[in-house]
Amino acid sequence: MLSIGGDSNTILIAKILGFQSVRKFEEIHLTDKHKGLNSQSGMLSSFGHGNIDTNFKHYFNLHLDGVKKLNRLKILKEKKQNNIINQEEESELLSLLLELT
Repeated sequence: MLSIGGDSNTILIAKILGFQSVRKFEEIHLTDKHKGLNSQSGMLSSFGHGNIDTNFKHYFNLHLDGVKKLNRLKILKEKKQNNIINQEEESELLSLLLELT
């Protein structure tokens, strides 16, 4: 992930991978080429939060509700196509389709 352009966004990578601390992620995975004045932590400290874990825990939250709904929609559509969907699931499928369109 770091080599595909993620080296400037360790908050996102650490969050996706489930790290409890961005600082620990950076200690383990960042090499010297990833560190410097133009780094993410340098930018974050320039607006008052030198502690990257403060940003990680309080200011950066992923909202994966949409992704979960799309995954559920996919499952329900497959059930509908295979005629193994119950009435409750069919109602849920309709609701999701209406919500996401």
